[in-house]
Amino acid sequence: MTPQAKIAGLLLALVLLTAIGCGPGHPPVDTLVSQSTVIAEYNANAAKVPRLWARARVMLTSREKPSDVGISWGSTMDDPNGLMLLKKTAGTGQADFILQIKELGSRLGQLGTNNAAGVYYFWLSLGKRKICRWGLLKLAGAPKPRPMALPIDPTQLLTILSICQLPTNQTQLPFVGQRISFDPPAYVLTFVERQPGTGLCKFRREVYFRWSQTKPRRPFMVKIFDDLGLAVMTATIKNYKPIVSEAGDSEKSPAMMPTDIKLKWLRTGSELHLVLSDMTSRKKFDPDVFLLKHAIPQSMRAIAQPCDGPVAGPGQKQKSLPLSSPPAGDQPE
Repeated sequence: MTPQAKIAGLLLALVLLTAIGCGPGHPPVDTLVSQSTVIAEYNANAAKVPRLWARARVMLTSREKPSDVGISWGSTMDDPNGLMLLKKTAGTGQADFILQIKELGSRLGQLGTNNAAGVYYFWLSLGKRKICRWGLLKLAGAPKPRPMALPIDPTQLLTILSICQLPTNQTQLPFVGQRISFDPPAYVLTFVERQPGTGLCKFRREVYFRWSQTKPRRPFMVKIFDDLGLAVMTATIKNYKPIVSEAGDSEKSPAMMPTDIKLKWLRTGSELHLVLSDMTSRKKFDPDVFLLKHAIPQSMRAIAQPCDGPVAGPGQKQKSLPLSSPPAGDQPE
């Protein structure tokens, strides 16, 4: 074949690809749907989940830099060593959340939120390493000194679980914008929110929904951004399974959620791998479990440090958890 014939063949192929609206690796563009359709499908699924109870297999891998081998704790292959709880407050868009890690039945750490107290927190007790951080939900996402920031903002983790509803009003903040990715083929929803403390509008995260002619439009990847717009964490989510509801096996169209979730911190290469099982929206736990007096042990409260400001210096009083004058029913022991 002459060079001229090869060029003519390539041009013909490009013309044909353009004519049918299809390129390598992605479906035809005429199969795309609107942003409102993507959000409506997602929200319809999320609305079926008023609460969640799930066992978790948790594996943590800590690294100083991405090239390190790292130090790991836990396993996603052994018996469950964690528990995930979630309870939504009807009509508010808020949810109380807990992710526990355990060993021999005892809690080693917990990440969570309590909307009544307006607090998010993280504590960990591994041998001699003990840490407790907390912050105000109204300031979640505000600029913080890096040493005081949590490993993950619990409010961001709720988005990764894919069972909390998205904003539908695109004329006010917070809102979600859609773009199309060809590689990988995806509907990419970008979350724009006003940053507490600065009032600036920031891109917080991107959620990648599958664009396929054969598979459901569900999230398969999430990217979390810092103040500069740099991706600092990615989450790959897969293996969607049904959540057992009060209706049990009679549920014709049960809610679905990912059961394999892997978070990776891009600066260090550290990872958190969650494998969920036995998910149910039945009433399997007392809502009081989210109260701070139960969520954070007294020994951890004694060393708790705020994420929203500097650590107190010598002779200064450290800002304490809001337990002295909390809402009714959330009293300390």
